[in-house]
Amino acid sequence: MQSRGITKKSQFIQGSLVLFGTFGIIVPLAIVLLPSTGKFSAAPSLIPDYGQGTVQRPPKSQLSFYVRGLNELPQTGKEALNPYQMSRLNSLITPWLQRVTMTDHEAERLHQKLAAILTREQRMQMREWQMSLGSYSPPPLPNDWHGRAIQEFRDTYNPFYAPAKHRLFSVLPLEMRERYQRRYDERMALLKRWRDRSKGQETTP
Repeated sequence: MQSRGITKKSQFIQGSLVLFGTFGIIVPLAIVLLPSTGKFSAAPSLIPDYGQGTVQRPPKSQLSFYVRGLNELPQTGKEALNPYQMSRLNSLITPWLQRVTMTDHEAERLHQKLAAILTREQRMQMREWQMSLGSYSPPPLPNDWHGRAIQEFRDTYNPFYAPAKHRLFSVLPLEMRERYQRRYDERMALLKRWRDRSKGQETTP
């Protein structure tokens, strides 16, 4: 028996959009209807729930921080990446090194593929690391051409393509340019390390 007039056809609703506060961030949300209670529950997320009143990172930010978290996994033990996993992770990301742009949908798909490679123990370790980051509270952008240019950069940039080559990179404030470049360099160093280790060129500590 369905409660509150909700039919069986509405048991799974995917692709809903939620607008958070005044930041103007729209985030895809998958929700699942629990038939036994008639209540809605968030579908399993790759990013932990920080509680009510916080803003979930946009898909490309989620992807970037997830890759950063992979670098935080232990170097030894059952939570460590093995050479096969490193090779698979690298093979999924490598095609994006030459693509100028990435959409939120593409970021979500890549994120899911990367997460599927990890073991249960590694996923638990990643979740602990992600929870340690705390909530995401981006500052509001100015309501002028500069703010719109920054938002367009965020909407179109690819975390695995050199940010300095993006046509709007020079519009970003210096601090943002330095942060994007630094994170990009870290990701490229990680990919190289995965390639070297998967080919046996670097021994695991």
